[in-house]
Amino acid sequence: MCILFKRQKAPVRNEVTSHHQLTVDFAKENGSHTTSYQGRFPAEHQDYFTFIRLKFRQLLFSPPQELQDLHTQNFKGFRDIKVDEQNLLHWQVLLMPDHFPYNKGAFLVDIVFPAEYPFKPPVINFRTKIYHPSVNEKGQVCLSIVEHDNWKPATKAVQIIQSVLDLINEPEPNHQCGDRCRMAEELTKDKEKFMKNAEEFTIKHAEKRPE
Repeated sequence: MCILFKRQKAPVRNEVTSHHQLTVDFAKENGSHTTSYQGRFPAEHQDYFTFIRLKFRQLLFSPPQELQDLHTQNFKGFRDIKVDEQNLLHWQVLLMPDHFPYNKGAFLVDIVFPAEYPFKPPVINFRTKIYHPSVNEKGQVCLSIVEHDNWKPATKAVQIIQSVLDLINEPEPNHQCGDRCRMAEELTKDKEKFMKNAEEFTIKHAEKRPE
């Protein structure tokens, strides 16, 4: 792939609002397609090449592109990634934890990417009920990697999915989510009881694991 860019300094309108005009062209080797980005580079961005790198990522690593990459790889912890035909930014993933008690079933998870991805993190929700301190009653996940204050644009979809899987495999009382205080307390004071309850809940509510 060939990447070309050029920068032209624009006249300074006043002492506060100056900018650069940025033109970036992406051309595939076969020359059959070219994607261009033209926009203004804010003066407050001191690291010009960081700005360009992030724009490259937004154009080249969109959810459809990352989905294509995922389909070419073989991951044990998740499979059956489905995409809403009406909205390519809405994924559904089947998680298959390998640690007890969650290895007794599988869990459907929705991942919704915002239009501003990768500059804003996706929203993750469990469709399948789960007995876990880091997933609340509504299916919302407390995961630091996708929190706005911690989000990094370089984070890939596979890393997000793997982080969710790791979180489920290793429940931690300190990572409790909203209404899961009682569950976190149970995990702290009587882990054996928590594991038994989680196993029974998983067997009753989880999806069937594919062969």
